[in-house]
Amino acid sequence: MELIMSPFIEQFEKFKFELRHKSSLKIVTLGPVGTSSNCAALFLVDELSKVNSACNYSIDLKDNFNEVYEQLRCNKTDYALVPAAYERITDFFWCKDFSNVLSFIYETPKYGIISKNDYVFSKSIDVKIASCPAVEKIVNFIGKDIQENYNLELVRTFSTAQAAEFVANGITDIGVTNESSYEIYKGKGIKFITPRYSAKILWVIFKNNKLD
Repeated sequence: MELIMSPFIEQFEKFKFELRHKSSLKIVTLGPVGTSSNCAALFLVDELSKVNSACNYSIDLKDNFNEVYEQLRCNKTDYALVPAAYERITDFFWCKDFSNVLSFIYETPKYGIISKNDYVFSKSIDVKIASCPAVEKIVNFIGKDIQENYNLELVRTFSTAQAAEFVANGITDIGVTNESSYEIYKGKGIKFITPRYSAKILWVIFKNNKLD
Protein backbone atom coordinates (compact mmCIF):
# COMPACT_ATOMS: atom_id res chain seq x y z
CA MET A 1 0.00 0.00 0.00
CA GLU A 2 2.89 2.38 0.62
CA LEU A 3 3.86 2.30 -3.05
CA ILE A 4 0.31 3.36 -3.90
CA MET A 5 0.05 6.14 -1.32
CA SER A 6 3.55 7.64 -1.35
CA PRO A 7 3.20 9.58 -4.66
CA PHE A 8 0.00 11.22 -3.36
CA ILE A 9 1.66 12.12 -0.06
CA GLU A 10 4.67 13.59 -1.88
CA GLN A 11 2.35 15.65 -4.09
CA PHE A 12 0.42 16.91 -1.08
CA GLU A 13 3.51 17.94 0.90
CA LYS A 14 5.12 19.71 -2.06
CA PHE A 15 1.90 21.52 -2.95
CA LYS A 16 1.39 22.60 0.65
CA PHE A 17 4.96 23.93 0.84
CA GLU A 18 4.51 26.00 -2.33
CA LEU A 19 1.12 27.25 -1.16
CA ARG A 20 2.53 28.70 2.05
CA HIS A 21 4.73 31.04 0.01
CA LYS A 22 2.03 32.37 -2.31
CA SER A 23 0.39 35.79 -1.96
CA SER A 24 -2.13 35.12 -4.76
CA LEU A 25 -3.43 32.04 -6.52
CA LYS A 26 -5.69 31.68 -9.55
CA ILE A 27 -7.56 28.49 -10.47
CA VAL A 28 -9.29 28.02 -13.83
CA THR A 29 -12.00 25.42 -14.35
CA LEU A 30 -15.29 24.78 -16.11
CA GLY A 31 -18.18 27.19 -15.56
CA PRO A 32 -20.62 28.73 -15.32
CA VAL A 33 -21.65 28.99 -11.67
CA GLY A 34 -23.46 25.81 -10.64
CA THR A 35 -21.28 23.26 -12.41
CA SER A 36 -19.70 20.50 -10.34
CA SER A 37 -16.31 21.94 -11.34
CA ASN A 38 -17.29 25.28 -9.84
CA CYS A 39 -18.42 23.54 -6.63
CA ALA A 40 -15.17 21.56 -6.47
CA ALA A 41 -13.13 24.74 -6.98
CA LEU A 42 -14.97 26.46 -4.11
CA PHE A 43 -14.30 23.44 -1.90
CA LEU A 44 -10.63 23.48 -2.92
CA VAL A 45 -10.19 27.19 -2.14
CA ASP A 46 -11.84 26.70 1.24
CA GLU A 47 -9.35 23.94 2.07
CA LEU A 48 -6.34 25.85 0.73
CA SER A 49 -7.23 28.89 2.83
CA LYS A 50 -6.78 26.71 5.92
CA VAL A 51 -3.11 26.38 4.95
CA ASN A 52 -2.56 29.98 3.81
CA SER A 53 -5.34 32.36 4.83
CA ALA A 54 -3.35 35.41 3.70
CA CYS A 55 -3.31 34.30 0.07
CA ASN A 56 -5.67 36.03 -2.37
CA TYR A 57 -7.58 33.22 -4.14
CA SER A 58 -9.55 33.62 -7.37
CA ILE A 59 -11.55 31.21 -9.54
CA ASP A 60 -11.82 31.77 -13.28
CA LEU A 61 -14.75 29.94 -14.93
CA LYS A 62 -14.59 29.08 -18.63
CA ASP A 63 -17.25 27.88 -21.08
CA ASN A 64 -15.43 24.63 -21.90
CA PHE A 65 -12.30 22.67 -21.04
CA ASN A 66 -10.60 23.66 -24.30
CA GLU A 67 -10.52 27.21 -22.93
CA VAL A 68 -9.29 25.88 -19.57
CA TYR A 69 -6.47 24.10 -21.41
CA GLU A 70 -5.48 27.23 -23.33
CA GLN A 71 -5.50 29.38 -20.19
CA LEU A 72 -2.99 27.04 -18.59
CA ARG A 73 -0.92 26.64 -21.75
CA CYS A 74 -0.62 30.42 -22.12
CA ASN A 75 0.33 30.91 -18.44
CA LYS A 76 -2.82 32.93 -17.70
CA THR A 77 -3.54 30.97 -14.53
CA ASP A 78 -1.63 29.25 -11.75
CA TYR A 79 -3.59 26.01 -11.87
CA ALA A 80 -6.27 24.21 -13.87
CA LEU A 81 -8.82 22.04 -12.06
CA VAL A 82 -10.13 19.12 -14.15
CA PRO A 83 -12.37 16.19 -13.15
CA ALA A 84 -11.16 12.72 -14.04
CA ALA A 85 -14.61 12.24 -15.60
CA TYR A 86 -13.77 14.74 -18.36
CA GLU A 87 -13.54 12.69 -21.55
CA ARG A 88 -10.37 14.45 -22.77
CA ILE A 89 -8.43 14.79 -19.53
CA THR A 90 -5.59 12.89 -21.21
CA ASP A 91 -4.93 16.07 -23.21
CA PHE A 92 -3.74 17.59 -19.93
CA PHE A 93 -1.81 14.53 -18.74
CA TRP A 94 0.09 14.14 -22.01
CA CYS A 95 0.97 17.78 -22.54
CA LYS A 96 4.72 17.91 -21.90
CA ASP A 97 4.38 21.41 -20.43
CA PHE A 98 1.86 20.38 -17.75
CA SER A 99 2.28 18.55 -14.46
CA ASN A 100 -0.31 16.90 -12.25
CA VAL A 101 0.52 18.52 -8.91
CA LEU A 102 -2.37 17.37 -6.72
CA SER A 103 -5.39 15.07 -6.80
CA PHE A 104 -8.33 14.86 -4.40
CA ILE A 105 -11.79 13.32 -4.11
CA TYR A 106 -14.87 15.54 -4.02
CA GLU A 107 -18.44 14.30 -4.14
CA THR A 108 -20.53 16.05 -6.76
CA PRO A 109 -23.95 17.59 -6.16
CA LYS A 110 -26.75 15.13 -6.90
CA TYR A 111 -27.63 14.65 -10.58
CA GLY A 112 -30.97 13.88 -12.19
CA ILE A 113 -33.16 14.62 -15.21
CA ILE A 114 -35.25 17.79 -15.33
CA SER A 115 -38.09 19.13 -17.46
CA LYS A 116 -40.35 22.17 -17.49
CA ASN A 117 -43.14 21.96 -14.92
CA ASP A 118 -45.79 21.67 -17.63
CA TYR A 119 -43.91 19.36 -20.01
CA VAL A 120 -45.85 16.32 -21.23
CA PHE A 121 -44.06 13.46 -23.01
CA SER A 122 -45.37 12.50 -26.45
CA LYS A 123 -44.56 9.40 -28.49
CA SER A 124 -45.37 11.21 -31.70
CA ILE A 125 -42.29 13.47 -31.58
CA ASP A 126 -38.65 13.04 -30.54
CA VAL A 127 -37.73 14.10 -27.01
CA LYS A 128 -34.76 16.45 -27.00
CA ILE A 129 -32.45 15.83 -24.04
CA ALA A 130 -29.58 18.13 -23.09
CA SER A 131 -26.46 16.68 -21.49
CA CYS A 132 -22.74 17.21 -21.35
CA PRO A 133 -20.71 14.15 -22.46
CA ALA A 134 -19.41 13.34 -18.97
CA VAL A 135 -22.87 12.49 -17.61
CA GLU A 136 -24.74 11.16 -20.66
CA LYS A 137 -24.72 7.62 -19.25
CA ILE A 138 -26.73 8.72 -16.20
CA VAL A 139 -29.83 8.31 -18.36
CA ASN A 140 -29.13 4.54 -18.45
CA PHE A 141 -29.52 4.36 -14.68
CA ILE A 142 -32.27 6.83 -13.79
CA GLY A 143 -34.09 7.31 -17.09
CA LYS A 144 -34.65 3.77 -18.36
CA ASP A 145 -38.42 4.27 -18.60
CA ILE A 146 -37.86 7.37 -20.71
CA GLN A 147 -35.36 5.55 -22.94
CA GLU A 148 -37.65 2.56 -23.43
CA ASN A 149 -40.79 4.53 -24.22
CA TYR A 150 -39.59 7.56 -26.17
CA ASN A 151 -37.13 8.35 -28.94
CA LEU A 152 -34.43 10.59 -27.47
CA GLU A 153 -32.52 13.20 -29.49
CA LEU A 154 -29.29 14.11 -27.70
CA VAL A 155 -28.27 17.76 -27.61
CA ARG A 156 -24.73 18.02 -26.24
CA THR A 157 -23.82 20.87 -23.90
CA PHE A 158 -20.54 22.02 -22.39
CA SER A 159 -21.79 21.71 -18.81
CA THR A 160 -24.65 20.59 -16.58
CA ALA A 161 -25.43 24.26 -15.95
CA GLN A 162 -25.90 24.80 -19.68
CA ALA A 163 -28.16 21.73 -19.80
CA ALA A 164 -30.37 23.30 -17.12
CA GLU A 165 -30.37 26.56 -19.08
CA PHE A 166 -31.46 24.75 -22.26
CA VAL A 167 -34.45 23.17 -20.50
CA ALA A 168 -35.39 26.41 -18.72
CA ASN A 169 -35.34 28.32 -22.03
CA GLY A 170 -37.21 25.66 -24.00
CA ILE A 171 -34.30 24.70 -26.23
CA THR A 172 -34.65 21.05 -25.15
CA ASP A 173 -37.48 19.12 -23.52
CA ILE A 174 -35.47 17.48 -20.74
CA GLY A 175 -31.88 17.61 -19.50
CA VAL A 176 -29.32 15.99 -17.22
CA THR A 177 -28.21 18.45 -14.57
CA ASN A 178 -27.22 18.74 -10.92
CA GLU A 179 -28.92 20.29 -7.91
CA SER A 180 -26.65 23.35 -7.80
CA SER A 181 -27.45 24.23 -11.44
CA TYR A 182 -31.13 23.50 -10.83
CA GLU A 183 -31.16 26.07 -8.00
CA ILE A 184 -30.06 28.77 -10.45
CA TYR A 185 -32.87 28.11 -12.95
CA LYS A 186 -35.69 26.76 -10.77
CA GLY A 187 -37.43 30.14 -10.94
CA LYS A 188 -38.04 29.47 -14.64
CA GLY A 189 -40.42 26.62 -13.92
CA ILE A 190 -38.33 23.44 -14.04
CA LYS A 191 -38.47 20.31 -11.91
CA PHE A 192 -36.66 17.00 -11.40
CA ILE A 193 -38.56 14.09 -12.93
CA THR A 194 -36.22 11.25 -11.87
CA PRO A 195 -34.39 10.10 -8.73
CA ARG A 196 -31.07 11.85 -8.10
CA TYR A 197 -27.64 10.62 -7.06
CA SER A 198 -24.08 11.87 -6.74
CA ALA A 199 -20.63 10.45 -7.49
CA LYS A 200 -17.31 10.62 -5.69
CA ILE A 201 -15.07 12.04 -8.42
CA LEU A 202 -11.30 12.35 -8.53
CA TRP A 203 -10.29 15.93 -9.30
CA VAL A 204 -6.87 16.73 -10.75
CA ILE A 205 -4.91 19.96 -10.43
CA PHE A 206 -2.49 20.78 -13.24
CA LYS A 207 0.12 23.51 -13.51
CA ASN A 208 2.31 24.76 -16.32
CA ASN A 209 5.94 23.73 -15.74
CA LYS A 210 7.10 27.00 -17.30
CA LEU A 211 5.89 28.79 -14.18
CA ASP A 212 8.62 27.14 -12.10
